[in-house]
Amino acid sequence: MMRVSSYDLEQIEDSRLGFAVISAKYNGKWIFVRHKERETWEIPGGHRDDMEDIEETASRELFEETGSRDFKLHPICIYSVDRDGVESFGQLFYAEVASLGELPDSEIGEVRLFSNIPEDLTYPLIQPFLFERTLAFLRENDRTYASKVRSDLRISEMLDLSYRLWEKHKDTWSPMQPEHGRNFILYMIEEIGEAIAIIKKKGEDSIMNDAEVRSRFIEELGDVLMYYMDVLNRFNISAEEFSEIYIKKFETNMKRNYEEQYRNI
Repeated sequence: MMRVSSYDLEQIEDSRLGFAVISAKYNGKWIFVRHKERETWEIPGGHRDDMEDIEETASRELFEETGSRDFKLHPICIYSVDRDGVESFGQLFYAEVASLGELPDSEIGEVRLFSNIPEDLTYPLIQPFLFERTLAFLRENDRTYASKVRSDLRISEMLDLSYRLWEKHKDTWSPMQPEHGRNFILYMIEEIGEAIAIIKKKGEDSIMNDAEVRSRFIEELGDVLMYYMDVLNRFNISAEEFSEIYIKKFETNMKRNYEEQYRNI
């Protein structure tokens, strides 16, 4: 008989932790991996090496099993698996992944992104428990998460916030599918119109010097960006893909002679 339990982070001695499991998200979707010799899906994770810090285990396993290169780990809890009275312990983490690189040579045969936990699981008695603990952690830390990224949002963080908002309202909002992307471009244009209306009615001086007007103007621009993120998510455009194209466009524009170009129009 198997029983899965969870404990607070400081409740179990570190020396007893033999595993690290990492529930990871990339562009608002969950990362699951498939072993080369299996047809089922797993949350990334693995055994702790000798003399290895448990967070080092989590970082190493996430890289080795998914190719994740830019990510931030958040410890969630200690978990245990009791098989007929023999209890083993591990630590569960949550990771926000900003960049997925090439998959290293390992036992993993495939990495795939899912909107929710897949049905075909390697450990069906363990992984749903850990996945639910991760969701509970995110629900409890929504405000904390928002405050951590508030000062300087990255594209990957904006995409993740957009997806998390959709997950909360997905029963009534448009599906996260490409065919709905055009609608959010129209919504974005509508919000641009709201920002233009503030400029026309209040003027640039008020935007620069009146705190209330400035706040309303920035809020409208925020709505524009929110719908923009909705578009990127619905067409499954990653932060990495967008950044690469954006930088190429910037480099092209830096080489353009605009004065000559417009003289010939």
